[in-house]
Amino acid sequence: MNEFPEINVQEQAITEFVGEIINRFMDISLRTFVYDLHEKKEMMSFPETADEKVRFQEFLVGRFYKKSDVIEFFCDYPVLARLCAETIEFQLENFRELLQAIVESKEELAQIFQVVLPVEVKG
Repeated sequence: MNEFPEINVQEQAITEFVGEIINRFMDISLRTFVYDLHEKKEMMSFPETADEKVRFQEFLVGRFYKKSDVIEFFCDYPVLARLCAETIEFQLENFRELLQAIVESKEELAQIFQVVLPVEVKG
């Protein structure tokens, strides 16, 4: 955020932004997670009493427990890795462009909305 000294982005705004990126990531990845679960379920053991949600949660924890597990998953699904990377890049660029637009419009924001510098971006 040093690139935009006129803007103070609060931690809550960043937290919510990251949450939105995670939601997009999950939307993109969910079908692949389900497919991967079906491919791997024979190698994993689940209690007979476990419902689908419990099995899915256990699968996710087991599949992504270590950093190397995450790397292995994305190596297994390189197109998904690319889609996720491009989505994250797109979201970050959009956020940067938003901050740039605020800086470029600071006079208009001050005149119309009485916004003073530094501009606070809140959650």
